Amino acid sequence: MDGHLVVGEDYVSQRKYLCRPNLLCPCSYNFVFCVPVEDYGKNVVPGEIRDQRKYTKWFTISIHADGPGELYTREKPLTSFWDGKLYDVRGFAALGSHVYDFSGPTFPNSLDVTHHGGCSLDPVCPMICPRSRLRNLVIDGKIYVFSGHREHYLSKEDIPPYAGWGEVFDPENGQWEALPDPPYVSSFTIMYAALENPNRILVGFHVPDTHYCAMLYTYNVQNRSWKILSPEPKLLPSKYSVMSRQRTVTVHNTLYWVSRIYEKIFLIAYDLDLDMWFEESLMGLGLFGHTSPFLFHLEEQRFCLFQTSTSDDYDDDDDDDNDYEDLPSDADLHCVAFDISHMPGEKRLGISLAWEQKYKVDCSYVITDCLLLPEIEQEELLEAN
Repeated sequence: MDGHLVVGEDYVSQRKYLCRPNLLCPCSYNFVFCVPVEDYGKNVVPGEIRDQRKYTKWFTISIHADGPGELYTREKPLTSFWDGKLYDVRGFAALGSHVYDFSGPTFPNSLDVTHHGGCSLDPVCPMICPRSRLRNLVIDGKIYVFSGHREHYLSKEDIPPYAGWGEVFDPENGQWEALPDPPYVSSFTIMYAALENPNRILVGFHVPDTHYCAMLYTYNVQNRSWKILSPEPKLLPSKYSVMSRQRTVTVHNTLYWVSRIYEKIFLIAYDLDLDMWFEESLMGLGLFGHTSPFLFHLEEQRFCLFQTSTSDDYDDDDDDDNDYEDLPSDADLHCVAFDISHMPGEKRLGISLAWEQKYKVDCSYVITDCLLLPEIEQEELLEAN
């Protein structure tokens, strides 16, 4: 079996793992995740303006491709490095040692994850155009944000002429630069991903009067130009989460997503070179169908998922930021590492479990966003603690 366990739908989690450490790098992979910890609508005094911000806790955790790293138990739980109020609990970006928050009505903020115990939310230069529920990608040391400019205004008549489709933030000079508008006019972005060699942004624009169709374009970040991939609309698989704000994981020229449908979790992949879709159930990995997982690529064929594991009577909603009134008291942080192989002849994905682990966190919670911090060394996080 070459050191791997191939899983099926009837797999029962036993917190064991099988792996091939000689094929994997010994480096750590560091993550940061956000947790809302209170019901924001309670205790509102009549006549007072309600604070629209949400109280959140932020955590960091490190794992290895071949194992779970440091363990956290009920006696020694994972503790937060920053607590504070934010306007949104999703849609953050990670660059260097900073997490960027774009939810504020006036300007973004940044949080240095290495300054545990003494860090603060610091403002950065305002965006050119205010945005709501924007998309973002980090490419070549810069943050690209796009969409959300129409959602921010009450009507089309309110949208100012400078409100373009996207803009890019350069942390070296702290300035924003507008991006050229795409050649296709659409009400919203249905798909987006970062591509390499050369660095490009793949964007799927929703085709009007359809549910699962998109026009695919690429934006070249070097020469600031748009290119259409196909003159015909691309039909997306029915399991693709059209309205979700989840991030795309790109490995070479293949895109990966996770989708949660009726308490079932699926892995979806699109191979740009073969123009072929793949999908496979992930329920055999011992995942919980009640909360949405976050997908990351580690190295080679190794991927991992982070998820809140909780009771059967709790259900989170991918697109609802205000559904945390009854937070589960039995929640754990569940991490599952697995390998993916492609089977083009069957249009399927082979999934093999590598390892899994549950970590105890010092609050009842549901993860609303999780980010990989590839440029942060584990020693920096440990020193900050």
